[in-house]
Amino acid sequence: MMRTRRATSAAATVAIFATAGVCGVIAVRLIRAASETLTQQTPAPTAPANTDGGARAPFTTTATGSISLQVDVEPARTGSNSIHLYAYTPDKKPLTVVEWTGTAGLPEKGIEPVVIPLLPLTDNHAAGVVSLSAPGGWQLRFTVKTSAIDQATVSVTVPVGK
Repeated sequence: MMRTRRATSAAATVAIFATAGVCGVIAVRLIRAASETLTQQTPAPTAPANTDGGARAPFTTTATGSISLQVDVEPARTGSNSIHLYAYTPDKKPLTVVEWTGTAGLPEKGIEPVVIPLLPLTDNHAAGVVSLSAPGGWQLRFTVKTSAIDQATVSVTVPVGK
């Protein structure tokens, strides 16, 4: 009786492996056929990056006075925009800033200034995100504190498209 059980177990094991092998071959053939079919299809059309037809570079300007503040706004379109600020002395050396504040408003459309939350990244670099809800000339105003009593305020106008 023991030999019968072993023979049955061995036969069952062989049958399982044979079935798995056949299933594996079928699976490989199906995957290969699907892959060949998909790679011969023409790619789906993609939407253009800019619907107005041109690539739009980020807006960059430098406001000068008692300090020099480089302002980068990207993408300078309605919606969410990232802002990077870099503070320098008038002779272009990095300026240590202890506190950054900023606002953005669109007076021509009656949009009052809103606070731009700014996060210091290095001594002279801060970044933030602001939602610019309408196209137009947005007035951005930044105050840079360089000590407990010293500060400078600069304003820039950012042309925001759709």
